[in-house]
Order: sequence, then structure tokens, then C-alpha cells
Amino acid sequence: MKRRNLMDLLADRPVVHPTRIDAVVWRGRQLTIHVRGHRWWASPYEDRHSEGAISLVFNGLEDGRLFTDELQPDDDEALESFEVLPVSDVPWAQASQWSIYSSGPIAEPLVLFSKVHDYLHQTQALFGADRFLNQATDLSRFVATVQSSGALVGQGPTPIRDLICTELERQRVPHNVVQTVPDMEARYLVRLGDSAFLCQEAFADLPD
Repeated sequence: MKRRNLMDLLADRPVVHPTRIDAVVWRGRQLTIHVRGHRWWASPYEDRHSEGAISLVFNGLEDGRLFTDELQPDDDEALESFEVLPVSDVPWAQASQWSIYSSGPIAEPLVLFSKVHDYLHQTQALFGADRFLNQATDLSRFVATVQSSGALVGQGPTPIRDLICTELERQRVPHNVVQTVPDMEARYLVRLGDSAFLCQEAFADLPD
């Protein structure tokens, strides 16, 4: 069995149908998708009637969603919308290394919430605004928090920092920004249909 970085494999060998998903195995923070069909991973010149099997392995799973009911064994185009992207190409998924603090009340907190929400929606992010704005799982608590004389407004990667700071400047709210040491960020964003998740490793186990 040979192992190859999945993003590199897909760059060299785009998926060709028929390709079916035989099984999905989830153990701890590892997800394995067993795939069978045309041997697109071997060579672009493979006989279209020659079938094989590989395993797509994702280690260090983090945030995301997986809709297993969408993965039908009789679907010959199961990997039609499959992609693996480096997190470095996905700004909203990068490490939350910025903390933004206000030094006065925010007069229009829901406008700030909407700006962050709309950005995440437009970029098809896995997260909502509550991931980045302080106490925003409950809007009333968020409003009460940021309308105080000073508070942590939010934490996030660079685009979230820029959104928050731009809106605070528009509302003329004094604030400061602190760069923090982030936890190790995920390396890949994986999308498959409506499923999407972050992980540390993405590779394919190929037959010898």
C-alpha cells in the first residue's frame, strides 16, 4: 500500500467517473472513505472498464459537518463535488490570532454582527458569527457585553479582524488589537457535497 498527499493526487489525477463510495469509517478524529470505481488515481490512460479501490483518509478532524445520508453506494458520481483545499487559501478558516477590544460602548452592535454574519455566509464558511464575536451565541448577551464601557469584542483571523475594526472605526468606537499565539491551525478544508470539515492530514492509501 502506498500513501500519497490527497491534494497533490487530485492535482495530478482529477476524479473520473464512475466512482462510488463503498464505506465511511469514523474512528476518533480519523475519517476514512473507501472508494471504488475507475482507476483515475493510477493513470489518465486507464481502461474505463478497469475498476479498483482506494481509501481516502483524513486525520486530526476538527470542526465541520458530514451528511452520511448523502453518500449513496449506487451513486457513480459520488466524488463529483469533492475538493481538498489548503487552509492558507481559505481566509476564514485560518487561526484566530487577533483579539479586538473596545474602549467604549458600541452603539450599533447588531450592525457589527450582521457584517460578520454576511461575510461568513458569502464565503460558505463552516462557522457562524458566534464563532468569532464574544458572547454571540446569545444576541442579547452579545449586545449587553459590547455596549459596556469596554470589552473583548471578538477574536479571529485577519479578515474577521479587519471587518470588526472597520465597523468600529465607522461607529467611532475606540479600540485596540492584540495579536495572540494561536493554537495549531488545521491544514486542509475538505468539501464533499454539502459536507465540509477541517483536518490536519488528508491522504490516499493506494494499492501497490
